[in-house]
This record gives sequence, C-alpha cells and structure tokens, in this order.
Amino acid sequence: MAYSLNAHAPWEGYTVGVNGTRGRAELTVVERGSVTTDDTGHVITDPSARPDLVTGDDRRPVSERLTVQRHFESAREVPVPEGEGGHGGGDAVLLRDLFAGAAGPPEWRDPLGRAASWQDGVRSVVVGLAGNRSLETGAAVRTDELDLGPAALPGTAGRTARREGQAIQR
Repeated sequence: MAYSLNAHAPWEGYTVGVNGTRGRAELTVVERGSVTTDDTGHVITDPSARPDLVTGDDRRPVSERLTVQRHFESAREVPVPEGEGGHGGGDAVLLRDLFAGAAGPPEWRDPLGRAASWQDGVRSVVVGLAGNRSLETGAAVRTDELDLGPAALPGTAGRTARREGQAIQR
C-alpha cells in the first residue's frame, strides 16, 4: 500500500485506487479546483466542511467519480450517493454515532457495525504518535513500543502482562 498526502496544495482532492482479485475500484474526488477565499478575503481552509463556500472551476470542477472495472470487462461508473452538510453528510453520521450510538432510534443504527469505539479512537491516535516518532528517529516504530498503557494496545483487554517487573492489567 502507498499513501501520500500533499497539504496546502493548489487544489484539494484525492484519488483512491484499490486493485483486488476481481478487478479495480477507483474513487476520484475534487473538493475544490483551486484555493479560494471567502467574502472577507480569508482562505477557505476546509472546503469539505463548508461546501457552500466552494465554487466550481472549469478545468477541475468539484466532483466525485467512482469507477469499477472487473478483470476482463469494461470500466463502469457507479453513482456516488450525496449526503447533506459538511464532509458529504459524514459529519452528521459521525456525530450521531458518537453521541447517540445504540441508544438512538433503529433507523440511526449502523447495520454493518462500522461505528468505532473509544478504544478504536485511542488506537488511531497511537498510529499517529508512532508515525511522528518514526519521523523524529528515522526508524520504524511499533505501537506497542510507545508504552502508552493497555487502552492503546489492540487485543489486550483482560490479560495480565509483566513489564519491568511490575504486573499491569491489560
């Protein structure tokens, strides 16, 4: 897998391509064709959070395109559902999952069980911490080498481990 991020680029968007055993799926998103400013002259720093402030561009129009191509077949475009609000409607879903969770009405519940737990959130921060440590040291860093405690380590609930002569509950 390869991932690269260009921050503060002249245009904002991304392309995600996944090659698998059955073919390829490719999503191309243009969030804005160029860096723009609001009515007061301030740069709009997060176009996906404020889509109402983003205008189109002839060469790079704001768009989303999902292309799927099975092996030995022609590519086809798959419609991308549009949500309302910031981040394509994702903000409302995220907040609903975070604050209502399973306590909300049945139509709010995630049938695929995709909502992350607080432990998943901690673990995602730990990945960022390991990345920063790797940048500082120039070496690969394992998340369990950061000594952040049991909540930061996947799959450790309920086990006891010994580290530096002390028993700690994991």
